[in-house]
Amino acid sequence: MITHHTLSFKSTHIHYTDQGSGPAVFLLHGFLEDVRMWQSLKRYLPKRYRLICIDLFGHGKSGGIGYIYRMDEMAEAVEAVFKALKLRKAHFVGHSMGGYVALAFAERNPDQLRSLSLIHSTSRADWPEKQRDRDRAVAVVKRDCKGFIQHAVPMLFSDKARRNNHKGIAKLISQAITMEAGAVAATLEGMKIREDREAILHFAPYPILILAGVNDTVIRSQDTAEQMQAEFVTGVWFPTAHMAPWEMPKETATALHYFWNEKYEQLRAMSVR
Repeated sequence: MITHHTLSFKSTHIHYTDQGSGPAVFLLHGFLEDVRMWQSLKRYLPKRYRLICIDLFGHGKSGGIGYIYRMDEMAEAVEAVFKALKLRKAHFVGHSMGGYVALAFAERNPDQLRSLSLIHSTSRADWPEKQRDRDRAVAVVKRDCKGFIQHAVPMLFSDKARRNNHKGIAKLISQAITMEAGAVAATLEGMKIREDREAILHFAPYPILILAGVNDTVIRSQDTAEQMQAEFVTGVWFPTAHMAPWEMPKETATALHYFWNEKYEQLRAMSVR
């Protein structure tokens, strides 16, 4: 049974869902997504986990805070939920932007993670050209937020998904299009100025999974390959772009389950590289 909760945080509110019992798992969505993105993946996870999904600032049913949604402040909001639930440790999973937030949380609370899974995400800060892309995107959002979303969302999916009109594309567009332009711009600004947290990959007191897409155009593959070499990291490549939880929910759930249960041989066997 899924329960919905709202938590007051600073000058806003945070919406999250709580489902199941067992080891706690925090699922943090990406840019333009919300807690609903995990619906398909959750169906393939064994029932023995407690799944906690949070709407990050300005997404889903959560409010915003200021004109820039900083990853560190989003991590503080996640921390507030963690404390409200009186948890000691949890697995953390972040898709894209959710990975940036999970890393920020991990930096603040290293002893509260059982593991960290980054799905189509990176521990590195935006490089200069990426920051300029964010600035251009903000300018477009301010002129035509709906048009930005309608163009940006399909490009996150694989060529195959676009050719086949994957139902997730229309679903995500319909969900994201309800976001306020200010929230979309504030999120872009927050991602642009996030800190580099690659040190976590080398010194974390818990295992780390990096799940990447061979055709991802959002995260640079060379950066990902280099991060996968870190001591505490297990790397897995999927034959997709940036949206494995949408396009390959069963395989993504299986990879997470293997990882949480230290089935590293089976996990590595899933990699297409």
